[in-house]
Parts: sequence; structure tokens; C-alpha cells
Amino acid sequence: MEGVKAITLTEQNDAGVLSLQEVPDPHPAADQLLIEVRAVGVDRSDLTLPARADSDVSPTEAAQREAAQREAAQPAGAVAGQPAGPGGGVGAAQPAGPGAGAAQPAGPGAGAGAAEPAGPGAGAAQPAGPGAAQPAGPGAAPGAGAAPGAGAGQPAGPGAIAAQPAGPGAGVGVPPPAMAGAMTAAGRAAERPPARVPGRELAGVVVGRGSEVTGFVVGDEVYAYAAGAYAERVTVAEQDAAQKPAGLTFVEAAAVPRDAVAALQALRAAGTGEGDVVLVHGAAGGSGHFAVQIARALGAERVLGTAEPADHDFLRELGAEPLVEPTEAGEPYDVAVDFAGGDATAAALREVRDPARAVSTVNPAIAAAGGRYVAPAPHAEDLRWLADLADRGLLRASVHRELPLAEAADAHRLLNAGHVRGKVVLTP
Repeated sequence: MEGVKAITLTEQNDAGVLSLQEVPDPHPAADQLLIEVRAVGVDRSDLTLPARADSDVSPTEAAQREAAQREAAQPAGAVAGQPAGPGGGVGAAQPAGPGAGAAQPAGPGAGAGAAEPAGPGAGAAQPAGPGAAQPAGPGAAPGAGAAPGAGAGQPAGPGAIAAQPAGPGAGVGVPPPAMAGAMTAAGRAAERPPARVPGRELAGVVVGRGSEVTGFVVGDEVYAYAAGAYAERVTVAEQDAAQKPAGLTFVEAAAVPRDAVAALQALRAAGTGEGDVVLVHGAAGGSGHFAVQIARALGAERVLGTAEPADHDFLRELGAEPLVEPTEAGEPYDVAVDFAGGDATAAALREVRDPARAVSTVNPAIAAAGGRYVAPAPHAEDLRWLADLADRGLLRASVHRELPLAEAADAHRLLNAGHVRGKVVLTP
């Protein structure tokens, strides 16, 4: 059997384990591209363990399931310091960590329980109940099980590497709090999914295509939002890919599909336009550093960004006025976008003139307090818009570290340690 090298994610003792494995060589369906991967963007949400593997799940459906799981994992109630509205208590939001972006789609529109158009691809995720299934998505890999007897989060044999927790209170592979108490050990064993290949953003070269593909030819350099990206070759739906920006390298382009799309869809959901004063929380991270540049392109008069003091010069280079705390500006903002979570979500609501123009891609609880939650969705039109912006010299991708694919676990440890400026990228 022909195979390709890939990183697989398996569950072992309620922890996620990453292993370098050989998986079957993918073959494109009629509407798919076969891409030789040159670089892969890394995000914390890549390590969400699915409740089941399903190779027929589309990237959009898989990301919707991730959105439901994220909602289930949030504490009951509203954003910290904000009223929850009728029937809701006040709860502290869970921080997402520096630069963490959510890569989860929803239907068109963004708002607190209402579907209002917010530009191409922008959408607000509608909450699902606790215990919602987590995605496997395309790229599920067979037969990469963990060796018996290894401890939780420990390597499961030669070549296996233990994944680190995805953020405060959320260990990799641990069921959401709403599910954990209800799942017995036997139940967890019965529900344990097979291995899957994580990752959702990539750049590479088309090496094959299905019979119905019309927009690409073999040899095209592309970038895409697609499941199963941690591999040497992947299949991607034509509708989820676009021509790679000529002005970006493969490594830089791989940083764009998830986080820059998240930034664009969040800013559109907030109605960002000419003359606006925009605040970006987590401005030095993956989505944040793109949001600073995109806000300018959308016509914002001023862009301010929160970041650690060590990142202030970086923000100035991008065209933002750096802040440690948003109250330093001493005035309300027209738009506030939250890519950090935690206290930043409540701050976005407090500091914006109209709460409906406060948007988070990481904390669904913002909707209960009058803001908007946007779960970014793959959208080729958005990728083409971003490529044009990059080719005009108005969008750059900052790559904090480039690592070999085999060092995927180290990449996630780096993210978990914080203080990542821009993106971490893997190369096969």
C-alpha cells in the first residue's frame, strides 16, 4: 500500500498523543484537489480530539462541531463582569491564550442569536448543547493506536509525542466539563475514536485533481483551509482553496487561511469601515496581527492593539498603536475584536461604543452580553481577497518559528508556553 508521512492524533488515558505515522496516500474525489503540502499553519484547536472519525465530514461541518464543543466547554453564564441577561449568571470566560484563534464556521451572519449578513463568509456560531460531538474531519488516519500501559499524555512508543494542554482548564483530549462527569471509563473506551490527522491550514502545489475541478491545474501553487493538513499530501475541496499570494512564500502563506480569515470575518461582522477607531485584543498573535493590517485595508482611521510591552515595536511596524490595557486610550472605540479571550472579552464590551460591534472569535459568551460571536468558516472568496491584499503589499504574515512536521508536538508546546508573535508553521 502506498503511503505518506503524517502526524496522527490519538487518545490515550484522556490525553492526546501525536505520532509520526505512515497513512494511506489520499486520492481526490471528483471535486477535490490533491495537494503536495509545503507548509502547515499550527493552531491550538488542531488538537481537539473528535468523538468519532468520519472521513466524509466536510471542513465546514467539522468546524461547526468544534464550535459546539467550544460552547459546551465555556462556563455557564455571561462574560466576566457582564450581565448574562434573563436566566443567566455571571461567569468568568476561559482565556484562549496569546494569539489563539477559533477555526470554526457558522452560517452567514454574525450576532447574538440573530443571523445578520456580515460580508462573505462571516458568520456567528449558534451554540450547541453540552456534549456536542467534536470533529474528526477529512484526514482521519487508520491504525495509529497508542501502546498499552503508557501514562496519560506520555509517549506511546517509538516516535510518539505527547500533546500539551490546549489552554487553561482544557487538557488535550479531555471531554468538555459538561461531559466529563457523565462518562465512565468504560464509556470513554467505547467512544474512543481512531487516529486522525490534525491541522486545517496549508500551502502547497496541486499534483492531481478530480474530474469536476475547473479552477485549478496541476502545478498551481495554492493555499487552503482543509482538514488533515499535518501530512505530506492532502485532498482539498476546490471551494476551500485559492491561488497562493505571489508575494508570500509557502511558509508565510500557510499562516493565512485560518487566522487571517478569522480576522477578516470578525472585522466584517463588526461592520468595520472608513473612519473607524478599532481596538484589537491579542494584536501580536496569529489572528490579531492580521486584524491590525486588515482593519487598515477596510478603511479604519486608527487601529490600537493590546500586547505585551515586548511586542509594541512589532505592532507599530504593522500600523497599530500599542496598548497594555485598553483603558489607556481614554476613549471608546467604534470596533473591538477579541482574539485573546478571558478578561479581554469583557473589556471589548465595556470599551466599545455599541456592544453589537464588539466581536470575539474565541468566547461564545460574548453574545449573551450583547456582542457578537463569530466562528470563522472556510471561504475561497475570502482567501482570494486576502491574496490580493498580500500581493498589493498590504498584508504580511509574521512567522514566529518554522519547525519540521515531525516536531509538531514541540510546535504546540511553544504555543502553550505563550508569547508567540504571529504564527508557528510546520514544513514536511
